[in-house]
Amino acid sequence: MVVNLPWTTPNFEELVALAKKRLQKEFLLEFKSAISLTNREEMTQMILEDLKEGGYSIEKIELLRKRFVPNIIGKYFKKGNEILILSEKGENQDIIIHEYLHEIQICESNREGIADYITYKLTGNRNYIDQYTLNNWQELEKVHGFKMIKERLLTAGDCEEF
Repeated sequence: MVVNLPWTTPNFEELVALAKKRLQKEFLLEFKSAISLTNREEMTQMILEDLKEGGYSIEKIELLRKRFVPNIIGKYFKKGNEILILSEKGENQDIIIHEYLHEIQICESNREGIADYITYKLTGNRNYIDQYTLNNWQELEKVHGFKMIKERLLTAGDCEEF
């Protein structure tokens, strides 16, 4: 069977629609990224191209290819306003929500932690957030509130500085 990359499925499209609805209600913003499923080979190729265009050295790209890229299950590509989700993991609303958060995210430093925490808060699923990050953001929420965390996502600067 030949599959054109990337692709989608009816179940995936339903999950995307639900995720968009939930996020639009929460943020009052429209989410416009093209989103689809892909395989590990295509995902790796796209990430490596993105790193090259980002000006990373060959040595840094190779290090990331070995240590970081194999763990990526979803990725927002700002340049093309596109989200790719790894097919064997992607028919999952948590990953879709997490990647859509990157579409609207403005804060830069420590960007994964805030997206992980907001995803956790919206879905209740702890599978995609480590305990350290969860504890850190719960403390920040106690001090600043969840509304401020969402606002921080949409503000320039370090995502953890309020």
